[in-house]
Amino acid sequence: MGFENAFDEDASFPCSGTVIGEAVRVLSVSRGDNRHELVATCQRHNRRYDIALLDVDLDADPRTSRLIAAYRRWIGT
Repeated sequence: MGFENAFDEDASFPCSGTVIGEAVRVLSVSRGDNRHELVATCQRHNRRYDIALLDVDLDADPRTSRLIAAYRRWIGT
């Protein structure tokens, strides 16, 4: 998937984010196992979780933020 490659090449991780109001550290973005959408690998209290990228509010640098905005437009949200 083109967006997965773009995140691999151009995004800066780790970065801060929130999931349902809880602070997380976003470690990476990729296509999850057997999933069509991109997932964010997040860490909270030394545990890792794979969460749909669209469910994470990222506090990212401008380049990563532009990728997320482009992905949201492509998905249609």
